[in-house]
Amino acid sequence: MGYHIAFSKPFQLKPRVCQISLTPSLHFCTSIPTPAPAEDPVSPNPETTASPGPKPDPKTETPNVAQEKQFQRIPRAKQQHHRSPEKLEDIICRMMANRDWTTRLQNSIRALVPEFDHSLVYNVLHGARKPDHALQFFRWVERAGLIQHDRETHMKIIQILGTCSMLNHARCIVLEDMPKKGFELDEDMFVVLIDSYGKAGIVQESVKMFSKMKELGVQRSVKSYDTLFKVIVRRGRYMMAKRFFNKMLDEGIGPTRHTYNVLIWGFFLSMRLRTAVRFFEDMKVRGISPDVVTYNTMINGYYRLKRMEEAEKMFVEMKAKDIAPTVISYTTMIKGYFEVDRINDGLRLLEEMKSFGIKPNNVTYTTLLPGLCDAGKMTETRGILKEMAMRRIAPKDNTIFLKLLNSHCKAVDLKAAVDVLDAMIKLSIPTEAGHYGILIENFCKAEEYDQAVKLVDKVIENDIILSPQSTLEMESSAYNPVIQYLCSHGQTGKAEILFRQLLKKGVEDPLAFNNLICGHAKEGTPDSAFEILRIMGRKGIPRDANAYRLLIESYLRKGEPADAKTALDSMIEDGTPSRFIRVQVRDGEFV
Repeated sequence: MGYHIAFSKPFQLKPRVCQISLTPSLHFCTSIPTPAPAEDPVSPNPETTASPGPKPDPKTETPNVAQEKQFQRIPRAKQQHHRSPEKLEDIICRMMANRDWTTRLQNSIRALVPEFDHSLVYNVLHGARKPDHALQFFRWVERAGLIQHDRETHMKIIQILGTCSMLNHARCIVLEDMPKKGFELDEDMFVVLIDSYGKAGIVQESVKMFSKMKELGVQRSVKSYDTLFKVIVRRGRYMMAKRFFNKMLDEGIGPTRHTYNVLIWGFFLSMRLRTAVRFFEDMKVRGISPDVVTYNTMINGYYRLKRMEEAEKMFVEMKAKDIAPTVISYTTMIKGYFEVDRINDGLRLLEEMKSFGIKPNNVTYTTLLPGLCDAGKMTETRGILKEMAMRRIAPKDNTIFLKLLNSHCKAVDLKAAVDVLDAMIKLSIPTEAGHYGILIENFCKAEEYDQAVKLVDKVIENDIILSPQSTLEMESSAYNPVIQYLCSHGQTGKAEILFRQLLKKGVEDPLAFNNLICGHAKEGTPDSAFEILRIMGRKGIPRDANAYRLLIESYLRKGEPADAKTALDSMIEDGTPSRFIRVQVRDGEFV
């Protein structure tokens, strides 16, 4: 399995360049708070960073030099496709991604690199796509005597291993390898370990790493405490969080706004309302002003507990303190109003947020659409869907569209239901057989068969039923009525194409089979009908007496009594009697 790993480089690197082909420069991002460098540490353009030299005087240039420059000029059309040289670390990362870690690969890297330095090693670790290769490269360059790792390369590999849950390796590097090499351990390394163990769900190891800091004489600050708080409250250990909070105060470490935000969030997560409110008041007593994150956390907590009156008070209080609500604030309030059936209050807040220039996001739309459907406000639903499609914002949950289709069909607004399908296509959301099935079924119920057939054409043309990504199948209540209509109106061929696609998905519906037999028989293609009959026999699907009768009559109309006799024999063997069939033999013929 390949991994893409990205962390920030806290010091400026010297880029290495090798004249090969173009790959993008490294762009570092981080999941832990680190000071950002003053400028891009990775890929300054060699042309822009080179010191400017004196410009040659064109009057003093020799003709040969001028001719040479003219010869070297790149046409404008080709300049756009001129490729920058590929960096050495990118070449190494590509080699590592495409090959197993072997002695041969090591020799290839060694032959490629005249001299290793910390910048190159750091960038290779940063760009490595496989964490195990990153670790092997990290150990190899030092074991082979190519370089002695510094604090930054150690930190990078610890981050990589922590992100990919290779925690034993990360732990050994911090607690064993680095002390042996004489490195002084610092808080940032333990913060990575505490956070990584927490994300892996191993809370006890996070606590051990936190305690280990004191044993090893590593200074703890609010940063490591905040990391530990997030780990333990995420797992519902609110009592442990309170104990460590008191321990932090005893050590003379003051909580920050972020500390309170994490703890309040965790207490609400554990449904500890009183504790959350007490900490909210405590932060104000300590002179720490709540920010928009604090208020959003409080509002969300009250919403989760269905206490919308308290949530409203928080919302009013934050605005009174000139703290502008965000889209998260409004969305949470709207969600809360919808939960307690205060739909109009939710819509009022929606208009308020728009009036302040705050645009709904995908979470807002995901909240609005199902709530409006449940409330039967289909006019408002159409407006929200149209706005969402125009802004090209897809909701977080695609099952919303199924609800929209069913709701519009229930309201007998099939045009609006078709608009839902169009919106899905516009938003690049896969339309599945089940979505089309809802529309086909309801168009058939409304006897608008032309519209149903148009949808069938799209389903057949785009192989929607056979799509491997499809998880929502077409129901029999959708395909049976339209197959029956097609077979009754001279379009049995199209009906058979549709049903054969359904057959490949494991659908074996007797009604559909018998309708196809009847359709082919009526259209004078009894051989096709008999083929359907054989398929039913192989699959053990019961056959209808009326289908047999129509098949036999079709053969007789075509003047093929022998085939009619074969169909009759099949009917008798099948044990399907019919009082409508009379057999006479005249002059040796079956009639």
